[in-house]
Amino acid sequence: MRTAIAIFMVTALNAVPPQLQAPPVLKKFLEAQSLAGPSETSLAYRVEYKSFHKSKPKDVFKDSGEIPIGTTNKGEVWVGAPHGLQALTVGETTHTEGQRWFNQLCESSRLAPLANPVGFLGRLIDKLKFKDVTNPPEGVGEPGDQIFIFTLEAPRPVAKFWTFQAKADEVRLHIRKNGCPVSMEVIQSYEGRLSPHFGLYALTRKETWAFVDIAGQVRTKNFRLSLQRQDWNEAIEAHVEMTVGGPQ
Repeated sequence: MRTAIAIFMVTALNAVPPQLQAPPVLKKFLEAQSLAGPSETSLAYRVEYKSFHKSKPKDVFKDSGEIPIGTTNKGEVWVGAPHGLQALTVGETTHTEGQRWFNQLCESSRLAPLANPVGFLGRLIDKLKFKDVTNPPEGVGEPGDQIFIFTLEAPRPVAKFWTFQAKADEVRLHIRKNGCPVSMEVIQSYEGRLSPHFGLYALTRKETWAFVDIAGQVRTKNFRLSLQRQDWNEAIEAHVEMTVGGPQ
């Protein structure tokens, strides 16, 4: 009887497919990179943010400029105040909805991939669930290039949905044959309704990252974000572009 149970358990364990692991070429490449720091550069940005209530415009925020950014000798990211900032910085201050949203986007934890892509990509492959590896579309990239695909689910709104569909939830990382990252695309999309007649919740978020190899060191070149989100009566649209090293 014990023998039969043991055979059953072994068979059941063997039937469970092993968890997919990202090919080691990227991790080996990142581990071979030197520590990113200290460094200092500028970040040119353009942002446009619009919010709506029941389809009526509520807030518009547009801005462009440069932000100093860099890393310490330990690779920690720091972010300075935008150049030319004229706002009063003492006492209670008032910010528009768009300003608050952009300020959150400019926190050091969010801008880390722009200043220290090696540390960021290392955490990405350790934290996210690897889903698949594929080849780039025909005519894109170089021979031997690969695209690593990771799962990144968008947080689901807190509501009881009548219907809900997650349409996209992945990170697509394009790397060279030697493991050097070329670009990254983040896509998150869902749609749900509270009832057949009202209550639409929808998200379409797309981020694109471009990397460049400078003297054997990986650097982020630019970042673009396109965001459309609706939470029933509230909606926002935002577009952001950031370029490392100032205007190109």
